[in-house]
Amino acid sequence: MVCLNSPVRVLMSVFLVSGAIAGCTQPTSQTNGALSTATAKPPAAVSPASPTTATNSPINSQDWVNLLPGETIGDLTFTQGETLVYQGKTLLSEIPVSYSSDGTVTYAKRLIVSPSSPSGRYTFIKACEIEVKEIGLCWSIYKVDALATEAQKVNISKYGGLNWVQWSSDERYAVFFDKTWFIVMDLLTGESKTSSELSAQPDLNSFIWTSDRTFDVTLVNGSQFQENIETVFSGGNR
Repeated sequence: MVCLNSPVRVLMSVFLVSGAIAGCTQPTSQTNGALSTATAKPPAAVSPASPTTATNSPINSQDWVNLLPGETIGDLTFTQGETLVYQGKTLLSEIPVSYSSDGTVTYAKRLIVSPSSPSGRYTFIKACEIEVKEIGLCWSIYKVDALATEAQKVNISKYGGLNWVQWSSDERYAVFFDKTWFIVMDLLTGESKTSSELSAQPDLNSFIWTSDRTFDVTLVNGSQFQENIETVFSGGNR
């Protein structure tokens, strides 16, 4: 047996007691309640993406949507019987696209639906004679008025113009483009007129309304084209 003198025994006792205390002591939390940098936060919950359906409304202002028989966009349905229906009411029981000299009528096999006006009141429908995209003519145009629950045949241009439309903020007029001019339409009457002929092709992304009746667009040659819709209608343009 090894005997320890008193000073050594005292030191050993202190060491053992200190070690025991250190081993039992829990780390104290920060007094301000903040998490330690070593503490990992749980991942944020991620909601599942909403499924897209054929009935979703157009997202972008120039998303023109193709409809085949049996398909729906918003409240508009192109039925299997090739009629146009809005909220269960038939707007067009027949949708003629073209007429032959022998009296034969070609009816719509596909529709192209424009984005709606800001309030959702107006929408344009282009009727196409062939189902396949990019083939066949889509030169029969109809203006759908959701408030009046009716569809009216209108004229944009001989071949229907580009799939592009701008609406005045008061929804009195719509503006289209075809080749070298803009077409402006009175949405109340369906009457349309062409603007002055442009000296160059426009950058349609630069189109801006400067008032409810005037708009401005930059041409590819760098010049500006400005038009006043009331002047177009009063000036007797085509």
